[in-house]
Amino acid sequence: MSAQTPGPDPHTPWGEDKGAPRQDAEGYFIAGVGVTVVEEITLRQRALDRDRLDEYACLVIAAMNVSTSVELAFRSLRAELAAALHLSEYAIERELDIAHTLATRYAGAREALGAGLIDLDHVKVICDAGAVIGSNDDALLNHALYEEAVLTYAVDESPGRLRPIAKRLAEQFAEISLEERHEVARRKRRVVVYPGEDGMAEVSATLPAELAYAIRDRIQRIAKEVWRAEPAAPKDASSAAAPAGAGESGIDTGGGLSAEPRTLDEVRADMFAEILLTGNPYTSLELGAASPSRFATPGFFAHLQITIPVEALTGTAAASGTMPDPGSRATPVTDPRTGPRPVSELAGYGPISTRIAAELLETSRDIYRVNHDRTGQVLQIERYAPTKQMRRLLEARDQHCRFPGCTRVPLSCEIDHTIAWQDGGPTSTDNLECLCKGHHILKHHSAWTPVLDETGTVLWTSPTGKVHEDRPARRTYRRPKPPSRPDCPDRPDRPDRPDRPDRPDQGSSPPRPRGASKVRFTEAPHGSDDHPF
Repeated sequence: MSAQTPGPDPHTPWGEDKGAPRQDAEGYFIAGVGVTVVEEITLRQRALDRDRLDEYACLVIAAMNVSTSVELAFRSLRAELAAALHLSEYAIERELDIAHTLATRYAGAREALGAGLIDLDHVKVICDAGAVIGSNDDALLNHALYEEAVLTYAVDESPGRLRPIAKRLAEQFAEISLEERHEVARRKRRVVVYPGEDGMAEVSATLPAELAYAIRDRIQRIAKEVWRAEPAAPKDASSAAAPAGAGESGIDTGGGLSAEPRTLDEVRADMFAEILLTGNPYTSLELGAASPSRFATPGFFAHLQITIPVEALTGTAAASGTMPDPGSRATPVTDPRTGPRPVSELAGYGPISTRIAAELLETSRDIYRVNHDRTGQVLQIERYAPTKQMRRLLEARDQHCRFPGCTRVPLSCEIDHTIAWQDGGPTSTDNLECLCKGHHILKHHSAWTPVLDETGTVLWTSPTGKVHEDRPARRTYRRPKPPSRPDCPDRPDRPDRPDRPDRPDQGSSPPRPRGASKVRFTEAPHGSDDHPF
């Protein structure tokens, strides 16, 4: 009978086997040695990649200096390299382009690749993003400024994270602004269907980035709600009340062929089809005859995170008047003559048109101001829209529009920042007041200037310089107590009054009652212009 290897002691708690620490230590040591070896191989590979790109650059420059057709020389070089390396001509042309760009524009990135600080994928990201800088008169300087800024990120970030950063930095020095390029690209919107295998197909839509990401976010939110409410798979598929993929519209989205619960990807695809075909995102599986509606409160809105520099809204690229620190990680070194172009970003995508971002800002519900230091460290986040509690407090305090004399109720008013939010005004009740639409426009487009003090009183200065006070409706007014009358010194004797002219005899009159007026009216004779007063 052969002896068996003893297993772990059942009375010893899991993970406390005497041999486990030694085995773990040996495993960690072996893994550490292996990682070090891989790092050394990677460093050598990156140096070889730099050498290969150098040779490619020399071949491209030689092809460009031939006396015959440059295009034919380049095509011949590309074909020969593809045949020798067993690669496609497209892949060879891609590396030839990167090699020429490194040799002529980004010498610093070439050195970083040779030293092993960055990978070839980093180099591709840097070259691709820098293509928008172009080749105008200032291109050489702008490429150098862009390279200096992007390399500070490339040595620490992965190529995937570096891509949106590089795009943002390059857009600051773009030869043609993103707004102009976006207007041209918008003309290429389209929807294409690609046939697939096994009865499937792909639907591809070319849309502006903000719309595409909003569509994805909305479908994701709807699909999650549906997926969480999916009933468990019935034991007998034939007993199901409805096909698994059929909604209230009767459209079978494909889930009815299997009794297994749908995955989240399947639900996303089904909701995509159902919204487009029926226009209703709230159709889904019937949970049962007496089951309530799955979406009691309809309304799924897309959520996008867009960052807009204040300079992009004010139109000045250097609103502070001071240039950033050249050693700063957050902002690239800029040309002191012009400064960088402010760039708006869509989270997860990269730079988008500032005009489009500003339009989204006007219709957005949740807007925040992000205050950061010169190195990009976030210090504070301030919300633009007041909270529900703030709105209730303002409605109770103001009672009406805060322009002098206006009686519009708060429900018909808009919440306004006394000090504009983009000028640093906080979203707090001591900087907010209710203004009707008309007076809100008047405040922003005329010389009327309000000042809100700590008591809630708004002092309006008119274009002519006059100050008008508007106090809160429920504020208690206490009149100041009049000062006591000081003792008057003895007054000198009054001079004698001159004698009054004799009055005509009015005859005896009855005594005048107390409180009666001393003024007496008499009727003038007809045809006379003389009056008693």
